Amino acid sequence: MKINAKVEDGLLTGWGYASDERAVGEEHNGLTVYEVNDTSQLVGGHTHLINGVFVLDSDYQEPEPPQQQEPSPAEQVTALKQQNDELQSALLELSDILLSGGLS
Repeated sequence: MKINAKVEDGLLTGWGYASDERAVGEEHNGLTVYEVNDTSQLVGGHTHLINGVFVLDSDYQEPEPPQQQEPSPAEQVTALKQQNDELQSALLELSDILLSGGLS
């Protein structure tokens, strides 16, 4: 497949897919068209162009997704109490409205 790539001092800084109509080596808007077999090795700032081949840094480690931190049981209880207080307050307001003759 063909890609448009921006390479600065041998380091890939950005890339995107290119139309098959483009010729390899063609330059446009600061990008050059390259032919690649595997885009999984294209990581901006971590891939070098060496002798016309994109090579991912050997020490590159894919970032881990952020950990979802579950609330502690105490935090869950606090949140439930707050929700309960809000519901009770709303019910009191509603009952006051109904007892005073309804909405005007």
